Amino acid sequence: MEMRVRSGGHDFEGSSYISRVPFFVLDMYNFRSIVVDSDSKTAWMGVGLTLGETYYKINEKKTTLACPAGYWPSVGVGGHIGAGGYVILSYKVRLFEVPVRVSGFNVKRTLEQGAIQLVHKWQQISPKMPVKLGLTVQLYSIVNSAESGKKTILTEFITTYRGGINQLLSIMRRYFPELGVTRKDCQEMPWIKSYPFSLGVPIDDNNNLNVKDFLTNRGSLGDPSGFKWKVDFTEDPIPPEGLEKIFSKLHEVPPMTAQLGWTILGGGIMDKIPESRIPFPHRRKLMVMRHVVFWNKNDTSVVAQTRIDWMQQLHRIIGPYVPNNPRAAYAGYRDFELGVNVVENRDQTSDVENARMWGSAYFKNNFDRLVRVKSLVDPQNFLKSEQSIPILQR
Repeated sequence: MEMRVRSGGHDFEGSSYISRVPFFVLDMYNFRSIVVDSDSKTAWMGVGLTLGETYYKINEKKTTLACPAGYWPSVGVGGHIGAGGYVILSYKVRLFEVPVRVSGFNVKRTLEQGAIQLVHKWQQISPKMPVKLGLTVQLYSIVNSAESGKKTILTEFITTYRGGINQLLSIMRRYFPELGVTRKDCQEMPWIKSYPFSLGVPIDDNNNLNVKDFLTNRGSLGDPSGFKWKVDFTEDPIPPEGLEKIFSKLHEVPPMTAQLGWTILGGGIMDKIPESRIPFPHRRKLMVMRHVVFWNKNDTSVVAQTRIDWMQQLHRIIGPYVPNNPRAAYAGYRDFELGVNVVENRDQTSDVENARMWGSAYFKNNFDRLVRVKSLVDPQNFLKSEQSIPILQR
């Protein structure tokens, strides 16, 4: 019988809950303690704590202390660290001081307002901007009420900056005047609100969703649905003709059923640690591209398969614009379409070369080293799952 480990239960293939073979769950879900030492800027966290709970508890201890970790609050600390965990603040590796208030904006531009040209420019200038400013892009297909109900692509340029609005506007005028950010577009907020703000989530402490609910709610914040994710890493800007193909593909799905989120990855400590230092190898990259398509719980299996097929087609369109030897993926966004361990019977070990299909995508040249380590510390291959590190044949 195999073992599955649940931390936050956020696995994109549901492997904390389901498997093709009999299994039991080592459930870490309720290991949720956290001890914060604001003097040493360290925190000891239970493996079942979510990132949102981590942010909120640290903020309770000290409102000007922050933790560099991942984007979505329901991700478990154990899974985040285990996957390598690229973060909102990739230039930091420990708790750090932040201002009492930070600033940010969410500027929306449609295809008709030059979104393709703006995204192309964003790719070029973002790596040169101060590391205290994180500018991300989110793309959706929407119905444009200003264009008589015509479908278009909405592009959100979202940033948070560890400083005031005046400094933020000065930086934008210097690096990205084409976006046309004005003072009216900007707002100041406590650091704790910058987490949902960076995801484009509207927060209303008086009426609907407040910061505490968003960060600490372990249930669904929306209607249950199915989804499929893909991730890519780029080294060079995607040219305008490539962006046009991607935007055109996004037009094919119903409004708001797919989202593309692109985040600049490089800079700071991420670029200083060699690829071979730890298993997470995706360094000195331009950006990480996260793509998701949804379907409702009441949709038919035909609709679900159509959306999955669409995601695979989008993945092929993006292929020429990303490194392909191997094409990188992120272990935190588990994807069984990359391959799974195949075992003819439960007494045999998984085949290393078969696992290389996904292992090299997640870990690049570190995969073989991980296989050697796994073979030493777990020679019976007890810790195995669909995409666990295999062991060498004896």
